[in-house]
Amino acid sequence: MCIPNDPLRQLENLITGIEASVSDELSVAFSILKEQLVPGCHSIQRTEKTQAEAILNATLTIEKLEESLTAMRDELNHARKERDNSETKGKMMADAQAEAIVNSAEIISELEETKLCLKAAHEAERDSKIAAERLIGFGNILDESDNEIYIFDCQSLRFVFANQGARKNLGYTIDELREMTPVDIKPDLEMDGLELQLYPLRNKQASSLRFSTVHIRKDGTRYPVEVHLHRSIYEERPVFVAVILDTTEKVQAEEELRTLSVTVEQSPASVMITDLDGNIEYVNPMFTKVTGISRDQALAQDCWGLLANMLPTHRCKELRQKICAGEVWRGEIESKNQNGEPFWELASISPIRNASGDIIRFLATFQDVTYSKMLMQKMEHLAFHDSLTGLPNRSSILQTIQRAIDSKKRSQYAVLFMDFDRFKLINDSLGHKAGDELLRQMSERLRRSLRNTDHVAAARLGGDEFVVFLNNLSDLDRAGRVAERLLQTFSESYQLCGNTVHSTVSIGIVTNEQQYQSANDMLRDADLAMYEAKSQGRGCYALFDQSMHERAETRMRIEGDLRMAIQRDEFVLHYQPIVDLESGHLEGVETLVRWNNRDRGLVQPNDFISIAEETRLIIPIGEWILKEACRQFAEWRRTLGEHAPPCFHVNASRLQMLNPGFVEMVTDCLYENDIPSQCLHLEITESVLIQEPGTIVRTLDALRDVGVLIDIDDFGTGYSSLSCLHEFPIDVLKIDRVFVNNMRSVKDAAALLHVILTLADDLDLQVIAEGVETPEQLATLQSMGCQYAQGFFFSKPLAVDEFEAFAMKAANGLNVVDSPATPALFAGYQNTDTCLIPVLDALHIEA
Repeated sequence: MCIPNDPLRQLENLITGIEASVSDELSVAFSILKEQLVPGCHSIQRTEKTQAEAILNATLTIEKLEESLTAMRDELNHARKERDNSETKGKMMADAQAEAIVNSAEIISELEETKLCLKAAHEAERDSKIAAERLIGFGNILDESDNEIYIFDCQSLRFVFANQGARKNLGYTIDELREMTPVDIKPDLEMDGLELQLYPLRNKQASSLRFSTVHIRKDGTRYPVEVHLHRSIYEERPVFVAVILDTTEKVQAEEELRTLSVTVEQSPASVMITDLDGNIEYVNPMFTKVTGISRDQALAQDCWGLLANMLPTHRCKELRQKICAGEVWRGEIESKNQNGEPFWELASISPIRNASGDIIRFLATFQDVTYSKMLMQKMEHLAFHDSLTGLPNRSSILQTIQRAIDSKKRSQYAVLFMDFDRFKLINDSLGHKAGDELLRQMSERLRRSLRNTDHVAAARLGGDEFVVFLNNLSDLDRAGRVAERLLQTFSESYQLCGNTVHSTVSIGIVTNEQQYQSANDMLRDADLAMYEAKSQGRGCYALFDQSMHERAETRMRIEGDLRMAIQRDEFVLHYQPIVDLESGHLEGVETLVRWNNRDRGLVQPNDFISIAEETRLIIPIGEWILKEACRQFAEWRRTLGEHAPPCFHVNASRLQMLNPGFVEMVTDCLYENDIPSQCLHLEITESVLIQEPGTIVRTLDALRDVGVLIDIDDFGTGYSSLSCLHEFPIDVLKIDRVFVNNMRSVKDAAALLHVILTLADDLDLQVIAEGVETPEQLATLQSMGCQYAQGFFFSKPLAVDEFEAFAMKAANGLNVVDSPATPALFAGYQNTDTCLIPVLDALHIEA
């Protein structure tokens, strides 16, 4: 059966054919039927808009025609029966009716066949419509897909179709793409290369191709793609259809995965992955390097056996419970490699979950912290130990003392605070290397001396200060016996850089009888007791008592008041005359500071100068003294004229001499007051020369360059060598009052004085004797040839107005007539070569 292309036209042709084939008797009736039906068919054909509707109406028309033909056939059959026995005419008529009946049956059969064709045509139209609707929907899906879809001609290779995804991703319009080929969107690909790539499809060697490549957008940016290519028919011509997946995210993910894999493989941390039972599935190279366990060895065992060797049982159990509960375990583990060497690792063990959140594996990372662990241990050691001597430090000994205090036991304990008496001098004169060596030797002696007991702790606080803690004492007197033994131990000589050094230590002792609550307080009072021992002559020990604390508090109050003294203008200067022993005239004046405190009254220098030096307040105080002395000396030059002292002497401390701006300050003071520089004598002690010889000598040279004269004050009480005097830029020696006062009472004192005067004369140095109080002392000095002197014999330190009166009186010369000296005083000491060594030894001065 064929499906008619135009069922209405076929219906019309069928009716016309039927009409031509019917008998005359039926033709009239059939013509009437044709007139009724065919115009209706034409009317239907003209008015219906779709083929489907036309087919439906044609089917209805056929059904009407069938009904009419059936009715007509029934009438003919009835008429035929009535005429069966009639005359010939009737017979002829019956034959015609019979033929018409047969024709009508055939017509009806053809109509049935036509109706079936119409039904098939209707169903085909319906299926075609459904397929068309599906095709339109599928086309919309393809066009709106984010994936790129291209169709390009097999011959020209030009694009004939590109969906929205392709146009959007590439940045081209469809018209632009129709002028392009795949070569235009594939960088580094020529047409020959494209043809070679398409060859398997052209020759049906493959039904499709799949490969990865790179596309280039209109703006020049490139992106990775995966191409699915096959051959097809489009608009009745052969084409290639390409479905493109942008694989940028996939490539990035793969790259991240590769990076992650490389990172894990090359990680400086050990990595281990296990299954849920702890069986090791993976270890990275660092794991094998640190542990010494090969990968095959590791994969043959479970992690719990490894961890059992690294952690105590309870920690291993805790770890397992935690990670199985989905938590992360972190901790430090200690292990040994296959060589038996210990190492430490910081471990982190965590569960690995799948997309559903189920735990599928465990990940363990181990960071080797051996170096940092050892460094931390070293830092902890350094935090509580002295790096130079290896002894415990201040923090450590304070903890030890505090534990004893907090224990509240009835045991007795004591703290011994030791200070090396001459450490600074040795450190400054022989150098820091010698000083460090001295500290090491001291610490070793301390260890040896205290080695026999477990109830003793020793520490170095810093510098040359050491502390000994004695615990569980049977009696507190034992602290004194230990101190005596230490004094003996440290009094022995030291060999430092080829030099033999002798010195002692001073020790302060404090016991728990004071009911201390703080280790710092106990150490503080032991320190006070040590300073008390130094004040008693060094090389001894002193037991703390409350009066020391009171003196310390007084000292602190003095320090606080000193800081306000300059602002309150509480300092005043007194002036002690210096007399020419030959003429009796005023040779000069020494400037001496006094502190007129509003609460304490007049405070003598011995009570505050040392505190000022310790607190560095001596620098501003010394500057004020120099400025005020210059101002006063300039005023005397104006008011007293020729009766004014020819020069003035000002003391300078070590800290002042080390101050970089000191020379400039001195020069400015002289210039501002119009004072000739040679009128100023700056007095320094011997110890200043020795402590910082390089810096001090440079400062002295600079002062002498501007004309200032330099005096060595209190000469003979320090530690300088007489033979080295010529190496220092000095002009005057001021002999300490100790020599003057002891000329008659101390053996060899007068002889040493004679040696000093002789040496000064040889070096062209002036000499001023200090502390002259009696006529006998004056006469002795004159007989020795001493040039100048000062002391209470001539005058005490005077206020300004008192000194002015003294200066006027001295204008005519003071009474310095020679007094008879005792010749026996100098017997046997005229030869300085024979007397020098015993005298120096007696007075503890190094030759």
